[in-house]
Amino acid sequence: KAIEILTTNSLSIKPGITELDLKDQIEKDFHTKGISGFWYPTLVYAGNWTGTPFSRRFHQSSNEVRIQESDIVIVDITPLKETIWANYCYTHLVGEDKFFRALIDDNKTLLEDVKQFALTKASSLGDIYFYCMDCMKKLNLELIGKENVGHAIFELKPNQKKVDDMKDGERIYIGEEHQDLTIDGLLSIEPQVSRINPKDGIRYGTKFEEIIFAESGVKYPFHQLKNLLSI
Repeated sequence: KAIEILTTNSLSIKPGITELDLKDQIEKDFHTKGISGFWYPTLVYAGNWTGTPFSRRFHQSSNEVRIQESDIVIVDITPLKETIWANYCYTHLVGEDKFFRALIDDNKTLLEDVKQFALTKASSLGDIYFYCMDCMKKLNLELIGKENVGHAIFELKPNQKKVDDMKDGERIYIGEEHQDLTIDGLLSIEPQVSRINPKDGIRYGTKFEEIIFAESGVKYPFHQLKNLLSI
């Protein structure tokens, strides 16, 4: 559902609307499809804000930030149903800009490469993290924010309806902190990467997501997991 809704909304990202307009529009679409809550605040970052860490602690969807004729917009949403939460992140290009297009394409190349490595060669979270960091250097990309390139997705306890209900240390990240953990369960690989635009000297970022699932040493890409579970 998240993929369907966010892909549809790419057609509705028009210059002049605000980040908050887009956030409200996306959440409304989720409500009409039976999703009533969100585990983490829905984030929409446009333009210059894409080059800052993707976290509510740095920026939340604003009525002051308007999408431009040529722009880059990141949307991250975590729809929640009972104790199950989903995670989906996508970067949208508004208009056409060679710098933004190259940045988006390089992020997609990076993510596909890291996903394939995770599925075929990696055995630990550290394997994924360090391989991703090496790939970023080759593509002239820099990681933004926290020193991780993704996180685990897990079923919530009854008292964990929001991210604020989590205690420090309960979340598992694909980074140095948890580098020795084996790959298990659902993982979202989602590095937020950036590059400085030589035209204006501003750092812009992109963020996409690939989900993999591992159980008893066997790993699946998300599309195959959907087929296995018939969802």
